[in-house]
Amino acid sequence: MSVSGPDVGFTDFTGLGKGHRGYAHTLTSLFNQCDFGTVETHRHTISFKEASKRLRKQMTESFEYIEIQTGRMVKEFNIGKTHVYSQYAVDFNPSQPTTWATYGGLPISWENYKKKGFDGMIALGCVIKDIIPKVIRETNKALEMNSHSYAAGLAQSLVQYYLLQNPDDRLRSVTVEDLGNKSGKDELGSPASVIYVAYKLEPKTTNAVIKPSQMGVITWCFLGDKSVFHSVTLCYTRISVGSMRLHPLCVYCKLFCQRRRDYACLELKF
Repeated sequence: MSVSGPDVGFTDFTGLGKGHRGYAHTLTSLFNQCDFGTVETHRHTISFKEASKRLRKQMTESFEYIEIQTGRMVKEFNIGKTHVYSQYAVDFNPSQPTTWATYGGLPISWENYKKKGFDGMIALGCVIKDIIPKVIRETNKALEMNSHSYAAGLAQSLVQYYLLQNPDDRLRSVTVEDLGNKSGKDELGSPASVIYVAYKLEPKTTNAVIKPSQMGVITWCFLGDKSVFHSVTLCYTRISVGSMRLHPLCVYCKLFCQRRRDYACLELKF
C-alpha cells in the first residue's frame, strides 16, 4: 500500500501537493464561454475531440504539480466517472464545485479508492447535458444521450488514449470505473457527471524537502521521427541526494513525454 500524509477526505488541490490523502477538484472547462452575458445562457459547446484533449492536458498538468510538490512520482492511475448532485436551492454550475452537493458519487468513489491504497483522486471535468454538442444529441436521439453517457464516453476516450494511442504503463483500468455507483440508480436526479483520475504515488525515498534550488531546466536536441530536429526542455527535480528526475518536454511537438517508452523518465547521477 502506498501511504501518503494524513487522510483528509475532500481537500483543496494544494492539499494533494502536500501529500495528503484525499480528493480535490482541478477542473478544465468542457465548454467555451462568451465574453459577454451570463455563463448560464452563453455556454458554447466544443467538440468531443477537443473536450478529451482538454481533460488529458488537465490530468498531465495535475500530475506534474503533485510530483514536483511531493517529490514522488505517480506510479499508477485509474480513470473513471461518477455523478454529482446540486446544492439545495442553488443553480448547478459545472465550473463551480461550491454549487455541488457534498454527498454523491465523488466521496463514495474516493472511499473505495482509499480502501484500494490510492493516494489521491482528482476531479478533472464536469459534464451537464447542455454542453453536449448538438450534432451528437440529434444524431443519437434513439440512444437518449445524457450527461452521464457523454461523460462515460469522454472518460473512455482517456482510457483508450493511454492504452492504445500513447501507451502508458501506469494505467490500471481498461474500462471506465464508477466506484461511486454500483447500481446505476444513484444517477437519478443527478444533473451532471464528473470525470476523475485516481492515482498512487511511489513510496517516499527521502525526508528531504524539495527546494526551488533543487529544480531547474536543461535543454538538449536530437533527431526525432522523420528526421525532424527537436529541441527538448528537460525540467528536472532533484529528489534525493545524488540524483534527479528528468521530465522531457518537446518544444517542437509541445508534448509532455513523461514515462513514454520513447522518452522514458531518466534518472541521472550528479
